[in-house]
Amino acid sequence: MGWEQFCYKRMELDYSIEVEAYRRLQPFQGRHIPTFYGEAKLLTTDVSRAITRRTILIEFIPNALPINEVNKDIIAPTFAKSFLKLLKAFHALGVIHNDVHEANILVSSSEDGEARAFFIDFGQACLRMGKTDAEWALTVHQQADTRFMLRQLQACLGTDNLPSFIGEPLDVYA
Repeated sequence: MGWEQFCYKRMELDYSIEVEAYRRLQPFQGRHIPTFYGEAKLLTTDVSRAITRRTILIEFIPNALPINEVNKDIIAPTFAKSFLKLLKAFHALGVIHNDVHEANILVSSSEDGEARAFFIDFGQACLRMGKTDAEWALTVHQQADTRFMLRQLQACLGTDNLPSFIGEPLDVYA
């Protein structure tokens, strides 16, 4: 298989994973992940390419900033916990984000000034497919979403003592 075929197959796989992740995470759409509106094909005038890109249509999140650009004073202990609780809830619905880094963790403030956490880009997600609860728990632990989220919070807050900041042990979220 040539590199173009490999890239195309990987692109198609990432696309189908992302669509399925949005479907599974429907209860969080519009609150902690963008609303998923549907699928489309991106048509271009470039006739030299045989590939028609499939794309997803998702909500624009106004006033959203990557977590590393947010004023650390906004991130109160309860807000920091909300990121960890969200990942745990995603895992319960059979989705491991699997690409937790600062550009995929957004913070948006609503009109009433309330800050909200958003996760984006589920193209690298790991989906639960036919695994027992024990197998899925092991997969969740091995994929390390929570550890990556902790690293992002520590970097953003400038602290190595996150358990002290949020007021409870971190293993509750593992």
